[in-house]
Amino acid sequence: MQDKLLIITKIKKTILYLEKTYEMVPRKERVLKDHILKTSYQLLEQTTRANLTGKKEDKIEILVLLSMLEFDIKNSLEKKLINYKKQEQIGIHLLEIRKMVFVWMNYEKKK
Repeated sequence: MQDKLLIITKIKKTILYLEKTYEMVPRKERVLKDHILKTSYQLLEQTTRANLTGKKEDKIEILVLLSMLEFDIKNSLEKKLINYKKQEQIGIHLLEIRKMVFVWMNYEKKK
């Protein structure tokens, strides 16, 4: 299925990368892994909702979810669940998504 929004495609690619990255997490850190994946799926859901409703509050919620993901990724780096290179790659994905959201919000403002 082809997505109309590039941001949704980018989020899906990020989710797949996160699933692959956190595949071999120790059992004691399962909660962090589950929270990261849950938040990433919530990000996809919220982006779809924002596209359908067009509400500014929904777009702000996307930014909140991105901040939560960034915190969890940094936390997993500190706990040595991922290495610096993977954290950097995930950070690049999240930064691109954040930029897309800001452009989207500014575009909606100008309408």
